[in-house]
Amino acid sequence: MSNARDLLLKASKKLSEQPEAARAVGATYRLEISGAQGGTWLLRLTDTPSLTEEDAPAPCTLRLSAEDLVLLLQGQAEPQALFFSGRLVVDGDITLALRLPAVAALLS
Repeated sequence: MSNARDLLLKASKKLSEQPEAARAVGATYRLEISGAQGGTWLLRLTDTPSLTEEDAPAPCTLRLSAEDLVLLLQGQAEPQALFFSGRLVVDGDITLALRLPAVAALLS
């Protein structure tokens, strides 16, 4: 099984390979990943799409465990299911959270 950090690094590369699709989302997210291989990441899906490990503000913050992030990025969990089960917490602009299925598809 891959770990969260490895999957996020792979996702960063995928963003650089499909910038038009990333820009279509048009949002910035702060990812706060708890547990082993966790950390804080900034996902920019705007003019210059990127996913970097950094602590910076964003209009929408997503909090989840490293284990749930792995499930999400491997297509074994849906963002809505994680949210409604309380395993994904969204702070900030909730309308940006509605774009999470497209975000998950970009990163997986």
